[in-house]
Amino acid sequence: MDEKIITQFEVNVLVKDESTEAILRILKAHNAEVLAEKPVQKIRLSYDIKKQQYAFFVTFEISAPREEERGIRKDLSLNEQVIRLLITEKKEKKGAERRGIEAQKKPSRLKSALQAMLPNEALEKKIEEILQ
Repeated sequence: MDEKIITQFEVNVLVKDESTEAILRILKAHNAEVLAEKPVQKIRLSYDIKKQQYAFFVTFEISAPREEERGIRKDLSLNEQVIRLLITEKKEKKGAERRGIEAQKKPSRLKSALQAMLPNEALEKKIEEILQ
């Protein structure tokens, strides 16, 4: 039972320069397969981080064994080019299916409120009953 569970992660990195070769090297060293790489964007930081006012933001979507996530995080954070790092696990999107099922089960508040409203004639009868 030496099977490794392959999980999809999103790796967001702020780096000092535009080159992503060092990051890709670290990912491949940890048996991560790069599924997608978004273009590098130069951004101005809200505040100085490690004496940097600007940084390059890059996002990778990777598939890697779950056990390797800690090693990837450690090696990236030790890299001199990396300013900040965020690794998140990508979950399967089941929300759209669930929302459709819930919508069928529960009537919306607006529908139930509209059904509870009485027509004008019924309201007038109720008012007359109350006043008598």
